[in-house]
Amino acid sequence: MHDFLDNLANHQYRKDSKQSHPMWSLGWRLEKIAKDIDGTLKHYECSDRTGRYKKIVIEYDHHSKE
Repeated sequence: MHDFLDNLANHQYRKDSKQSHPMWSLGWRLEKIAKDIDGTLKHYECSDRTGRYKKIVIEYDHHSKE
């Protein structure tokens, strides 16, 4: 699963004529992945000193430290 998520994160998804999977298609796939691993899909709008960007994160396997 880790390799799949790395490959997904490194893939450039764009909504243009050359891309067969627009962003809306990516959204439901990420929701399914999050559900399959009992995780949560989160969307962030971020900014730093050089610009603004959006980030999609799947959080999973949360547990307390012992």
